[in-house]
Amino acid sequence: IHGKAVTIGCIAIGDRGIEELFYLVSEVGRENVEVIVAPYDLRRPESSVAVDGPEWLPGLYEQIRSALSEFSE
Repeated sequence: IHGKAVTIGCIAIGDRGIEELFYLVSEVGRENVEVIVAPYDLRRPESSVAVDGPEWLPGLYEQIRSALSEFSE
């Protein structure tokens, strides 16, 4: 996860976003931060797993959905 707007295999959230994230993490402590990476917002009922994906994909999406369930939209 980094600033700027260009990436190859990373998550670029822009300079302003990374500054905010850095500040928030410094306030709560890195040990209190969990990063959940999802292809889209799996909390929404219309989100579904692609039917042509690998057999492990539904299980992975369910793990992500479960991790996100404690956060409101």
